[in-house]
Amino acid sequence: MINIDDFDENDDVILPDTYWSELVYIFYILRDIIENPDDRKLKFQKLLSQIKIHKHWMQVK
Repeated sequence: MINIDDFDENDDVILPDTYWSELVYIFYILRDIIENPDDRKLKFQKLLSQIKIHKHWMQVK
């Protein structure tokens, strides 16, 4: 579980243990992009990076 008080969006990477949790994470990020489109390009790039990291994490795990 993530402690929101210690979470730094720019510095921390979330590594969900299942594909379902990764899909939930993607859903929330996409919702955030839609609700706050100020820096959507950066958020989308981070989301793509997150997906790549998760894919690699699941292969290693």
